[in-house]
Amino acid sequence: MRATPKSTPMWRVACLVIIVLSAAWSVYGTFFASGTHGDWGVSTPVGLSSDTRVFPVRHVEPGSPAARAGIVVGDRLRALVPHAFPVIFPASATRIDFEVTHGASRRTVTLVAATRLAHRHPTELILFVAELAWLGLALLLIWRRWNDRDARPLILSFICSAVTMAAGFAFQSTGVFALPAFYLVNLLGIAALIRFTAIYPSNRPASRVRRTFAIVAPLLALACGVVFAAWSLSFEWLNVEFLTYATYRYTELVMLWVFPAIGLLMGLLSSTGADRRRLALLLGFFVVGESGPIAYLILVAAKGPAYDDIARPLLATLIVSALGFVYLILRERLFDVSFVLNRTAVYAAITTLLAPILLVAEWLAQRILTGGDRAENALVQVGIALLLFVVARQLYDRIDHAVDRLLFRERHENEHALLSFVRRVALLDNMQAISEQTVHTVCAHTEAVYGALYRRDQNGDFTPTSHEGDFDFPAIVGRNDPAVLALRADRSPIENLRGSTFTGALVLPMIGARGLGEFLVCGPKRSGETYAPDEREALLQLAHGTAVALDAVHISELEKENARFRAALQPAT
Repeated sequence: MRATPKSTPMWRVACLVIIVLSAAWSVYGTFFASGTHGDWGVSTPVGLSSDTRVFPVRHVEPGSPAARAGIVVGDRLRALVPHAFPVIFPASATRIDFEVTHGASRRTVTLVAATRLAHRHPTELILFVAELAWLGLALLLIWRRWNDRDARPLILSFICSAVTMAAGFAFQSTGVFALPAFYLVNLLGIAALIRFTAIYPSNRPASRVRRTFAIVAPLLALACGVVFAAWSLSFEWLNVEFLTYATYRYTELVMLWVFPAIGLLMGLLSSTGADRRRLALLLGFFVVGESGPIAYLILVAAKGPAYDDIARPLLATLIVSALGFVYLILRERLFDVSFVLNRTAVYAAITTLLAPILLVAEWLAQRILTGGDRAENALVQVGIALLLFVVARQLYDRIDHAVDRLLFRERHENEHALLSFVRRVALLDNMQAISEQTVHTVCAHTEAVYGALYRRDQNGDFTPTSHEGDFDFPAIVGRNDPAVLALRADRSPIENLRGSTFTGALVLPMIGARGLGEFLVCGPKRSGETYAPDEREALLQLAHGTAVALDAVHISELEKENARFRAALQPAT
């Protein structure tokens, strides 16, 4: 079980502020922004050549700003404000300086674009849902798994992805440092994603190749972000362009798809059990979800933004990746966060959704049903309040049951199996059978790597009566072992106790008539997750029930032995 470092509250606050601002910006941009963009009346065959900001004019619309400025077909345009060039970023500016080359002559013109209402593409709503999914997952992981070093790169990747999707045009159209910031944030998110795929699930990959990849690949992505930021600033200040826009797009393609896919494949080949299943699902969701953006980048890099209306629907596959992460985290326990969604959180969410509906229903009922004197109106209002309370209670129960089945079914099934065994174990009449079935039940319903039941011998030490799993079980655990002393003193479960024989495991006391007669060892989970509070409580009940059953069998055996002694001592008649 991995040790978790102390949390960093200031970083958590900063991330939460970024999440809230990104969500607000995304809502504004999707539903409330004016949606206007500039129209210069000039079009170009957008091929990404070595000089990405020099374009030949192929058509000029009569009466447009370009026509009034004297631009004709065959001229070559060079935007003097590169990050606001209208062909690449059509919503970024309404006033741009151009250098116009006509034959051997050059001149500078300023075009003031005519603004018109922009058509909102249906993909925007899908991207909006994906943004909210990224932000919601980042918020959930910050709230519950901030100390998990596996989760931190994924949190950063979610935040950067949501920020670049929600505020991309704001980055590209505001100030000299806006586009360099966009490059840095975008590549930082990709570097964090690469890091996550290279270290999950153990945080310390066993393979030397994978450990090297986990360090080199993210650093390479960050270096690319710095290089592209410097490229943008050099053109802005020095009018020097040492890279091309196509270079950026193809580099982003490799960083976004090839490197994470390599990391997932290496993890898939080296993992087993539940981790292997999670990585296989993650790789599938990633390939499907990122296939659209990859195809989009290829089309844009090869044909240019003139094909944006054709290529943009491809971005809709991002919703597969976003919802895939939601499914993996909440259902497949990519990170164990489900127990934070307890009944209090569920009730709070249901109240947030139902409160406006109930208030409107109460207002309508009062308007329609109240018309008598004061006493009658009071009775009607009390009746309305009781009716709404009953309706709300029914809705709470139904929604709570649905959420329970959707998110917590497997956990409840495992807890039910553990508690059902407590009722069945009392029917067993053999101590060895009790020990073996207890250990098998624990390993089967907790995903523990190993399990064991130790019983106190005549010397006060503890020896294993049954064990299961891959672990070098000690033949004797001394009565002065730190785990034994802690169990005797506190009579409560201990976990990851330093100096103990079972460091990294959950050890549960089995208190019977003779005190600590046995203890139950539950090894770390295959997934690397910790034992949830409700899981620990169920295991503690199982340990107590097993201790009572063992005491009952022990007493029964003593009574039988006592009866045999009495029969042997009685004189023959």
